[in-house]
This record gives sequence, C-alpha cells and structure tokens, in this order.
Amino acid sequence: MVQKSVTQRFVDLLLFIESEFGVNNEGYLNVKFSRDDYANLIGTTTESAIRTLSKFRKSGAISILGKQIKILKPQILKQLS
Repeated sequence: MVQKSVTQRFVDLLLFIESEFGVNNEGYLNVKFSRDDYANLIGTTTESAIRTLSKFRKSGAISILGKQIKILKPQILKQLS
C-alpha cells in the first residue's frame, strides 16, 4: 500500500468503504469520516487529503455534503488512480 500514490490509496479506500459498508437512501457512504480521519487512514497529511477530495469532486466522480461523500462515477475514480 505504501507504494501506491495518495490518489490511488484514496480511491481504494472510498471503493472499499462503499463495498463493505454500503450507502444510505440518498446514496452517500454509510461511514462519515473527517478529512483528518481520511488522511490518517491513507497515511498522508490532512491538506493532501483535502486536495485529493477536491480533485475528485471537480472531476465529477464524487459529491460532498459536509462529512458525507457520494460516489457518482466510480469509473472516473478508477481512471484517476
């Protein structure tokens, strides 16, 4: 896992959370983490996690509402990684 880029680790984490914990009725991941939590889980800084989430959002791959994340286009996420 250490050999993967931050983007790759983040994509893997989001897809893992979706597959293992599912989504709620609105399509958001059932797990709500802070940006700091995501950074700790993938082994990077909070700032890098925020930048990566922003990149995912701008590409149209995810939607963010507070601490909630909805994966809109998993194929775009996979292409980014």
